[in-house]
Amino acid sequence: MKKTLFVLLLIAAMALSGCTSLVLRDSAVDARQTILTVNGEHVDKQTFMGVYNYNLYTEQQYAQLMAQFGASDGSVDSTKVLQSTAQSLVSTLVTSQKAAEQGLDQFTDAENAELDEQAQKKYEEELEQVRETYFADAEPSEKAVADYARSLGYTLESARSSARQSMISERLKEYASRDVTLDDAALQSALDEKIESQKSRFENNANAYNTALNLGNDIFYVPAGYRAIRVIEATGDTAEADMNALAERLAAGEAIDALGVNAKQYAVREGGTVPNADLVNAVMALTEKGSVTPVTKIANGFAIAEYTDDIAEHTATLAEARDSIYDETLETAKTNAYNAAVTEWTNAANVQMYLERLK
Repeated sequence: MKKTLFVLLLIAAMALSGCTSLVLRDSAVDARQTILTVNGEHVDKQTFMGVYNYNLYTEQQYAQLMAQFGASDGSVDSTKVLQSTAQSLVSTLVTSQKAAEQGLDQFTDAENAELDEQAQKKYEEELEQVRETYFADAEPSEKAVADYARSLGYTLESARSSARQSMISERLKEYASRDVTLDDAALQSALDEKIESQKSRFENNANAYNTALNLGNDIFYVPAGYRAIRVIEATGDTAEADMNALAERLAAGEAIDALGVNAKQYAVREGGTVPNADLVNAVMALTEKGSVTPVTKIANGFAIAEYTDDIAEHTATLAEARDSIYDETLETAKTNAYNAAVTEWTNAANVQMYLERLK
């Protein structure tokens, strides 16, 4: 009764505003409206909006995160998200159709069994994540966790579908990049890019080279002006006294290796602040290799640094870097070939969009 009264009032209001008719769409019919087609394959409104809403939510969460760091005002352009959703769906259908065309979506019994095993493992990981995130202070039943996971879109079937699609994507990428090869010119070009990137980064940040070394990164360019040093530190109430005692032993001729303490290694240059700006300044003031700095105050105690060697400037040759860059360069080339193929397939596809039906 209340619903009928509301509709009558709405019709009356529309009539008073000059509207001559009111079209009431059935929600089920509305949800089945075609929003885009790719080579005759349709995407309906319900499907499109599901993907769009997920993408919009993801973008909003990311924007809010960036806003916390001052890197964004927290806003999201919904029109851009709409357009990117449409393009991503077109790309998804195009690649799915190409995979089917090449028979890349067919699996043997053994492959299906492997995919099932992967899906089961992934699903169990998702359930455990749900349990830890949403039931941290409870002891829920397996069914309760599974039901909550289902409400978030995590099911064994979704895990199986994801594993299958991932395998198909890998096959399609291999198909599209099957003719990709690398010659020395391509490898040298890739190496040159890495050298220029590191050169810029290392020269603009006095700590960057040392950080790259500590992270175990491949080094393709060694800047000039760096020294290799060893640092011994002491913390606690007797730190200064302990370090002064070590300094006396060094002054008496003992080697740093004979002190029975751990020495950390660094690469430093003028202007560096790691491990400590004052310590870097002190070690850069030394004139002889093997000499040590005075006891220097650091943030959590005291330290002494030994000037062990100069680090020569060096630019990696292709012979030196080949093994380090080959796999990554080949993968990049394959990815570029795949992306170019997807663009070619998309441009050749018969695509129709009806985004106005979303209004």
